[in-house]
Amino acid sequence: MNSFIDIFAIIIAQILDILGFCILGRALLSWVPQLRGSEIARILDLITEPIMEPIRKIVPPIGGTIDITPMLTMILLFILSNFITAQVR
Repeated sequence: MNSFIDIFAIIIAQILDILGFCILGRALLSWVPQLRGSEIARILDLITEPIMEPIRKIVPPIGGTIDITPMLTMILLFILSNFITAQVR
């Protein structure tokens, strides 16, 4: 039974890592004006916005224009993933 929980925890940690990389991809695509409205950008928005929206409500943009939500969300996801992975070991 313990191995099932370990496998489940590792899968959750990997999903969190993938979400973090999706947020990174979304942030990188936002710098390329030609790709902002692309299909991949829309898919990444659909995947990542539900995760970033609650954080965006708590942390306002710096100076009213610089949104640090993607960076904060990625950091939180990777910390959570590392915590879960450390508990399995």
